[in-house]
Amino acid sequence: MSRILIVEDDPAILCGLKDNLEFESHQVLTAADGEAGYRTLREYSPDLVILHLVLPKRPCSPECTIRGQTLTYANAGTVRPCS
Repeated sequence: MSRILIVEDDPAILCGLKDNLEFESHQVLTAADGEAGYRTLREYSPDLVILHLVLPKRPCSPECTIRGQTLTYANAGTVRPCS
């Protein structure tokens, strides 16, 4: 079972992602803003982070670093680690 953190400020999107991932037997953590997401990331060390980059309270720029990993926008609004 994977531990997944979803950081999303839109309640409908957050709920839909959470429900679907839990249905697939993942442990899901959620945060509705950047500060809460950062705290949850540090406390629980999830296996995967689904991050909405434009968030209230600590938005991410087009390029940001999370836990030493630099992230950047990729096509279609997805995010991938830089090579």
